[in-house]
Amino acid sequence: MAAFAAVGELEQPFMIPEFGRPVPGRMAIGFHLVDYVVHAWDVARTLGMPYTPGSGELAMALAVSRAVPNGPERLAAGSPFAPALPVPPGADPMTEILLLLGRDPEARPR
Repeated sequence: MAAFAAVGELEQPFMIPEFGRPVPGRMAIGFHLVDYVVHAWDVARTLGMPYTPGSGELAMALAVSRAVPNGPERLAAGSPFAPALPVPPGADPMTEILLLLGRDPEARPR
């Protein structure tokens, strides 16, 4: 978070290797925020620990997650996301993020 806070111009281009092209800094920061939130959940889940990100981080990660396209590209080999799962009414933000990105919030690591 501190590294991105040091970015002076949010439209400054950042190279995203998965895209093969630069994207505006605002977009790159959003992508990384979602990665941080979701992968922190992964680690906490694996260790059997609670995970409670801040409400601001959740709100921003949810907005980015809602904007991720949910098309046939998610079925392609190497896709970073599985197809979105249904989001029940009233789902909390973390649950919605996980479902939108194709993760089962109830899954337990093996």
